[in-house]
Amino acid sequence: MSHHGCRPMMPRVSVALAMLMALGAAEPAGAAPHSSTTLAATITAAASWAGVVPELLAAVTWVESRGNSLAVGIGGRAVSPRNHTEAIALLQAAGGRADIGLAQIHYPIWGPVFGLQPEDLLDPWTNLHVAAVILRYAMDREPGSWGGVGRYHSARPWRKWWYARNVATVVRALRAPTLESDRAALP
Repeated sequence: MSHHGCRPMMPRVSVALAMLMALGAAEPAGAAPHSSTTLAATITAAASWAGVVPELLAAVTWVESRGNSLAVGIGGRAVSPRNHTEAIALLQAAGGRADIGLAQIHYPIWGPVFGLQPEDLLDPWTNLHVAAVILRYAMDREPGSWGGVGRYHSARPWRKWWYARNVATVVRALRAPTLESDRAALP
């Protein structure tokens, strides 16, 4: 798909992401504000740049953090800091051994690869661009298969396929037609 082919998807991703965010994505009180439109534009830009479908990156983001840019996973446990300062303190206390941000980037593996500090991954633009590259890399390992999408999470077969099914469910929801009356009710 060319970079130009992704541009028309932006409104669909924006509307779908707005719907998902309204259903329960919890950006903590005190978090740096970002609108679902800005987030959708960043998802579209990162996905296009890395050569992945925007709905796929949006689905990964939803599965990983429900759209919470401050989401932190430490030792397999989700932690929800109230603000950016608290998120940085958690990352420092964990020594960077965490899954960070919108796409829950596993810092011990990917941080050094990209030359990043843990707190860099709290930035939605950085997080989504890194995630898009990781997703593209994972998909290239198993071309034409949802197994490649699952590799974003794990190479272990049962975990990979479990994850791929979760992402596929969200992609189907993002691609589902919406009623005109539903669209009119969206902000």
